[in-house]
Amino acid sequence: MPLKPGVVSPIRVVPDSIEVPEYVGRKSPAPYNGPEVKDAETIERMRIAGSIAARALNEVAAHIEPGV
Repeated sequence: MPLKPGVVSPIRVVPDSIEVPEYVGRKSPAPYNGPEVKDAETIERMRIAGSIAARALNEVAAHIEPGV
């Protein structure tokens, strides 16, 4: 099946309470300037998010079978 152009949805407004990446509104991200050091709270939140993602993948994997 050949690729064909899709429809690009309109830009959505992000609430001010959500921190957006530095590249939002730009054509490309800024050049890499080295590692980004995270604080302990951010690392813990990342671990929790990773755990949730792993559980979701495991749940989905349990339902995978040929033809689905």
